[in-house]
Amino acid sequence: MKAVKGSSIKIESVVYLHDQVIANISGADITVMVKKNVNDPDSAALITKTVGSGVTIVDGGNGRFDTVITAAETNTLSVSKVHIEALVNLTTGEYIRSGIENIELEPNLIKVLN
Repeated sequence: MKAVKGSSIKIESVVYLHDQVIANISGADITVMVKKNVNDPDSAALITKTVGSGVTIVDGGNGRFDTVITAAETNTLSVSKVHIEALVNLTTGEYIRSGIENIELEPNLIKVLN
């Protein structure tokens, strides 16, 4: 995925259980992390989003949630590539960690015409 620094990014996600069955995420705690390096610990995330603060459960019964990273947040990133990862804590107590989504950030070039 590619995005321009200074623009917002909307990521639509579906959560699956280990047997490829769609998870019911109604009432789940979801944390989405934007990381500089794939192997960075969660605590080193550049941006962290949670339900009600950038993460919205769109259709819990069908495992669907959206994450929005704002234009102001992408503008502050000093790297050209970030890695997005989600951690979902279901109401059953089961944790599901997503795969990694890579986002290449292109510079926000503004040309002023006189």
